[in-house]
Amino acid sequence: MHDALTGISGPIRMMLMCLSLLVSATQVCAVSPGPSPSMRVAPKDSMTAHMSIPKAPVPDIWTLDRGYLFVQGRYVPLGSEIDAVAGLVTLPAEYVQTVHKKNSDVTDSKSAPAALELTNDAEANLEIIRTLRSDGVVVCQSKAAPQTWPLADGGRAVLACLLDPATDSPDLVSDLPAEFQHPSWRRWLTTAAVTPDFAERAQSEVSGWTETISANKAQSVARQRLANFSYPLMLAGMVLVVLSFGQLLWFRPGVKLLAAEGEVPISPETATTRCIALLVMMSLLDLTMTLLAHQAHAMLEVNPIGNRIVSSVPTLISFKLGLTAFAATVLYVARGQKIGQLAAWWGCLILCLLTARWVMFNQIS
Repeated sequence: MHDALTGISGPIRMMLMCLSLLVSATQVCAVSPGPSPSMRVAPKDSMTAHMSIPKAPVPDIWTLDRGYLFVQGRYVPLGSEIDAVAGLVTLPAEYVQTVHKKNSDVTDSKSAPAALELTNDAEANLEIIRTLRSDGVVVCQSKAAPQTWPLADGGRAVLACLLDPATDSPDLVSDLPAEFQHPSWRRWLTTAAVTPDFAERAQSEVSGWTETISANKAQSVARQRLANFSYPLMLAGMVLVVLSFGQLLWFRPGVKLLAAEGEVPISPETATTRCIALLVMMSLLDLTMTLLAHQAHAMLEVNPIGNRIVSSVPTLISFKLGLTAFAATVLYVARGQKIGQLAAWWGCLILCLLTARWVMFNQIS
């Protein structure tokens, strides 16, 4: 052994061996397939999407401090007072004064009324208050029963379409309540008065919901992509495992290579080059499977450092390709040295085991 290593110094031998083990360990740390988490759910009321509004006792007179109320196509601001018995909504005095100041040509108080009429049915008005207290959406129109929608059951879709009446997003349109299939309700979305204070409130409510929809849609696409590529990648992994395992059994550093009668055995340098090539191919397969599984949320990275790397696709690709290229170059340059041959052999073994793990993961998933 001493004679075989005389051509290279101790620090360099140690560096090569550590480099090979580092590359192999990095492949293992960057891939931690685990149970697939469920899709993200909508915020706040998503768990009560199909639950009825609780029939809790409500006061006959209530100050509007949550929910979204529209009366005769007009958004009712927070701070308004709802009288369920009289069926009236009294607007805040400062709000009415602000409307008058913005419209200098207003001379008739009807242009900016201080109160709006609800219904003549006290029980219906109490139901309106119940919905608003649950952060719901209520629309009252003349000669029609008031419509109430919880945020998690069509309410957020109504708010999103009010903010952008021209939207043609199939996700938003499909989540609208059934009433909006009628042309008159579709017309109401484009004619309802949207004030800046409503836009500010609704935007904060809708933004998280739309982001959740986009994330769930992207995850569904990623799951389908993983399902489409899982089988061919599994076959590629099986082939690489067989080739690598055969190469590792046939070539062991320090053991004389044998050949069939009449054949010239290959040199250790050539066998080491084959190990390096297999190492690179298995590393690329590992990178591909990591990207597909992570985007589909089919793997869980428990290593905090690895999790930061996996969370950024450009960072992950740069890190894996850069480290693999660097290690393959160093091992190829040192392929004539015993320590370089040992490092390539062990690196190929660890990547072979990792690839076998991916094959098992694909079969389970």
